[in-house]
Order: sequence, then structure tokens, then C-alpha cells
Amino acid sequence: MVSIGTVLTKCGWHQVTAPKTYAGDIKAFAKAVPSGKTFIYALQMSIKHLALLKAFRQTVFQNRTSSSCKPLCSTSWTHKMRKITLTIATLFILGQIIGQNLIKNCSFEKSLYKQTHISQFDLKGVDKWYQPSIGTPDYFRETNNWYGVQKAKDGKYYMGFYLYDNDDYKEYIAQKLDTVLIANRNYCLSFYVSLAEKSGFAVSEIAAAFTQNDSIFQTKKILPVGTVFSCKSKDYFTLSDEWTEINIKYKATGKEKTLFIGNFNSTKDNYIKKISNKTNTWSYYYIDNVSLKLINDSLECNCR
Repeated sequence: MVSIGTVLTKCGWHQVTAPKTYAGDIKAFAKAVPSGKTFIYALQMSIKHLALLKAFRQTVFQNRTSSSCKPLCSTSWTHKMRKITLTIATLFILGQIIGQNLIKNCSFEKSLYKQTHISQFDLKGVDKWYQPSIGTPDYFRETNNWYGVQKAKDGKYYMGFYLYDNDDYKEYIAQKLDTVLIANRNYCLSFYVSLAEKSGFAVSEIAAAFTQNDSIFQTKKILPVGTVFSCKSKDYFTLSDEWTEINIKYKATGKEKTLFIGNFNSTKDNYIKKISNKTNTWSYYYIDNVSLKLINDSLECNCR
């Protein structure tokens, strides 16, 4: 199999005009491909977002014809190159690369709040995240707090919310995505949770849902968001001295714009477990380091 680098060298293709801003990216890309690295890897390592696409649009390649390279520069090869370029361009237009985290402010470090903020009415200060219901999630700097004590999984900050309380009270966090998910492609949603020490109950299921708009629901109970995707544990999520990784696999429809995270079960379902020697009637969890990534194989996203 002839690499792109070999063809460009033997056929005498060279760059005649290119903005200095992107010249280095093109050279890095051309160098990475012949070494046997994949297109996705080369793109991830050598460019940022639409830089390569802009460079190709603004760059002219001139072919110094040579008899020794004519078989390599055949019409069929040119057609294949066009298809490859189109595929690359499509990925960048969609703004998604396999392994790229689509969640912004994933570890809650960007915020107007510099210390712990126990929200009473809303939580508008955490960049990119919002409160999708009457239930009020909280924002923590790693220190002792009313619910217990926990160090952040990543950085210095994390969020907290009720996944169960009396009268089926629940809290959720949500984020409007910058790009719509690609239809019929698999995604892996991942985040870390830790049960607050003062919780009287633990839950066996933590879930997520996607909607077409960034709705705010006037309820303090279960959100009416349709299909829910969850991670379940027969042993319940009881760890409070460390973080537990949650992975949820999701196959997109192509209409998703907003992500919701929380618990979508009602109290009549068998999903809560009493913690011995605890008198509180609620289940409160910390959450940190959220990611949503396009994946190749569903095996890359096991529940736990």
C-alpha cells in the first residue's frame, strides 16, 4: 500500500501558497501519516478543530509531472483521495473526533463562585451548566461541607445533587451541547460520583437523558424527558471515601442537543438501599469530571 507521503514525494507535489498560521500544521500532518499513524491520530496531534480544513482551502498544490509517478497519480487514486478528504472535512464540520470530549467545563472549574455555593433558588454561576428543574444542585470547593468531605476528582471543584429524598424529590444538572450528536453513532458518557457521608440511602442506578432543546421543567421530581439511559449496580453505589466511575453507552438519533444527568426512577422502584447507622432519609452524591465522547466500539464504554 502506497502512503500519502510517498505519493506526494514521488509525484513532486509541493505547497506553493499557505498562510503561515497553518503551514506548520500541514507539515506535521504530512509527517505523521507516512509513519503509519492513523488519520484520526494525525489529525488530533497536528491540528485544532478546523485549522486543517482552512489550510487546505487556502493552500494550492502544484504537480510537477514526472513519468516515474504517473501510475501513482492515477484517476482512481485521485478519486480515493477526494473521498478521504471529504470524510476528514465532514468530521471537522461536525466538530467531532473520536475520543474528543464534547462536554465543556467538564470538571466544573470555571465558575463565578470561588467557594462552596449551596444553591437555594438557582445555580447560574457555573459555566456551561444549568439547573433544569426546581431542584437545586450545589457547587463545592474541595473542603468539608454540610454533606460530608471529599476531594475533587479533577481540579478543585465539583457538583452535588440529591438522587433520592422524601416525596421523590430529585435534583439534576444539565448542559446544552455545542454540536448535535451524529445519528446512529455510539457515544460514551462518563463521570465520577461519590456518596456523601451523611447520606442515609444509596442508589443502585444513575442515569442520563438527551433532549432536542434546553428545557427547564417546573418540577422537583422526575423530569419528563422520555428515553433514559442508565448505569446499574447490584451492589449499589455506596463508596464515600473515593470516586466511582460511571459509564453509559448511548446510540444517537442525530437530534440530541442537551444532556441531563440524575436519577429518573420513582421511589416505588427497588433502587434505594438503607445505609446502616445513618438516620438521614436522603441520598446525596457528588459528581465530577464529566465526558461525552464519540466511540468506535460499544465495548469501550462498560457501565463500571
